[in-house]
Amino acid sequence: MNPPCFLAFLSLFGCTQPGRDSTDPDAVGAARTVVIITVDTVRPRILHGAGRDWEVSPTVEAFQRDAVWLRRTWTPRGLTTVALASLLTGTYPRTHHVRSDEDLALLTGPTIADRFHDLGYLTLGFTANGGGLLAFGFDEATTAHERDPDTVPDDQDEIAQVANDQLLLETFTARFATLAATDKVFAWVHLNLPHSPYYELSPWYQQFHPGTYEGPLDTTDKSSLNLVTAGALPFDDDDREHLEAVYASELREADDTVAGLLMALQDAGRYDDGVVVLGADHAEEMGDHNDYFFHDCSPYDSVIGVEYAIRAPGRWPLGRTVDAPVSVVDIAPTILDLSAAGPWDGDQAGASLVGDILDDRPPARDVFFERGVQTAGIVRGDWKYILSPEGGFDLCAPYSGADDLVYANQVEELYHLALDPDEAENLAGTEDGARSSLSEATCAWVQSADWAPADSGDGGPLLTWCAEHWPAAAD
Repeated sequence: MNPPCFLAFLSLFGCTQPGRDSTDPDAVGAARTVVIITVDTVRPRILHGAGRDWEVSPTVEAFQRDAVWLRRTWTPRGLTTVALASLLTGTYPRTHHVRSDEDLALLTGPTIADRFHDLGYLTLGFTANGGGLLAFGFDEATTAHERDPDTVPDDQDEIAQVANDQLLLETFTARFATLAATDKVFAWVHLNLPHSPYYELSPWYQQFHPGTYEGPLDTTDKSSLNLVTAGALPFDDDDREHLEAVYASELREADDTVAGLLMALQDAGRYDDGVVVLGADHAEEMGDHNDYFFHDCSPYDSVIGVEYAIRAPGRWPLGRTVDAPVSVVDIAPTILDLSAAGPWDGDQAGASLVGDILDDRPPARDVFFERGVQTAGIVRGDWKYILSPEGGFDLCAPYSGADDLVYANQVEELYHLALDPDEAENLAGTEDGARSSLSEATCAWVQSADWAPADSGDGGPLLTWCAEHWPAAAD
């Protein structure tokens, strides 16, 4: 697949002008094709060039410009299986019961795949990570995992990651080529690149980092990054530029794969009359807070702040950017509504965005998130609040079992995201009005239903803190 070919296709056939008129999805009728493409570990700042003159994701950015771009989307947890379970069920972890990769057997549905299956759609799943979710509502499943210790030497991890994403592209392309014109299809594809450990992928790394890196950081070895976290290895601007260039090279490779998936839909005649969604499970910290790398420990936007874009020609406007906060749990209800296939059936924490978008009205809602059962928070407008009564530590790599390492949070943290997008200045001690309002709302959410079933932890400190500070919030 040659990405410029798809970009040329967008410019000639697929792109629309911002604010193009749309019609009511119900008037158009049920969509034949609904496809969700998610990419693992996408950091929006680097996807858009990391503040440098880097063309990291030309296909993704072109798609975002030709869709409704949900620029400020929050995932409920920076952990793949948890985040994707929320995407597929439209519920927060406290409802779907998946709070770690090991909790998948606890998943309660229905998933959006279940719903489309019940509506008569063929449901297809293709994943390179989080493949266990394909057991929930998918008629056909293709899995490819990037690291097979029995067949892939450690120094060839990056070859396996690229090869398995390519396998998903080939399988997806071949399967869509066999569909009859009358087949109604729902498909989900989850790509693994970019994901740690990080490898220099040619020719992209050389374009982003033309000089020679001679520092000590080994991005292919998680233990090297852990040494930075532990304070045993320095990390300076040269190290950061190298790491971000390596990560960007993997993003650029993923962008090519996305281009191939979109071209496969075009070749099958299903791109311009369907609903196509492009997003991510979570992002990644790169030394931003606590000198931490990876994602599962962090409640900051460097990890839980992602982007989604939904393209549905004739069903809602194309070329529109939404800057109001939305949640990943809003995606499934929106897709069902947008595709006019049928109503959502089952628990629903999220809400459809279709009415807001058709009325050109910014969605107005509180967006919640968590980190395990001991940390919870809220985004409301430009404010973000994090509550961590135990200092913010839930077990996660590389801290598990390491007494001298703690991913620390203050008990209460408050940030104004428009003025402080890096979440560097905690305003909890100076903005008492905002802190109090968001603290009460967070506790009301935590107390509104069972927060932590017995099989996923008791959440004691968080529940106790809320009961002491906001005893009436649950009412």
